[in-house]
Amino acid sequence: MTTQKEKKERERLIALREKGEVPIKKSAYPEKIKLGFFISTGVVAVIILLSCGMKLQQAKAIDNTSAANTTNTTVNQPIKVPEQKTSFENYLTNKDKYNGQEVTLSGRLGYEIQWSGAAGIHLQFIVDDYQNKVYLEKLTYSQRTLFVFNSTTTKKFNVTGTFKRTYTGASIDVENIGE
Repeated sequence: MTTQKEKKERERLIALREKGEVPIKKSAYPEKIKLGFFISTGVVAVIILLSCGMKLQQAKAIDNTSAANTTNTTVNQPIKVPEQKTSFENYLTNKDKYNGQEVTLSGRLGYEIQWSGAAGIHLQFIVDDYQNKVYLEKLTYSQRTLFVFNSTTTKKFNVTGTFKRTYTGASIDVENIGE
């Protein structure tokens, strides 16, 4: 059941096709379609831009917090300052210069026994950080109690006395031992 109007339209289309012209079919609501297309495209574009902006803000926030954490972090740890090493090398290489002079040496106190056959000699000494020894003589009883038998103290002491050169090294006639 075709109406008169539809028949005329069909004839007109056939006549145009015979001439080689292709008619453009008009939509019943062309303005609304165009407007709807632009609105939906615009909404999608706005959503994409907003999501990109939010991602950038999150990235900046993460960068700011990580930068804040690295630059403002305070660590409360004690700083270990290396102790200055003591050495008697100057005294041992210049024995003639220091012979008979009063000196103060700082180091650890040591006690050893030097064996000669069946007999041993008990020796007290002060030792530097390079294992150089200066033997101590004329110690009082209270000074001898500072030494650990056959060992070296972990604490450093100051020994004051008269420096004496010997054939194999050096010794001190002790006047005072302090911490």
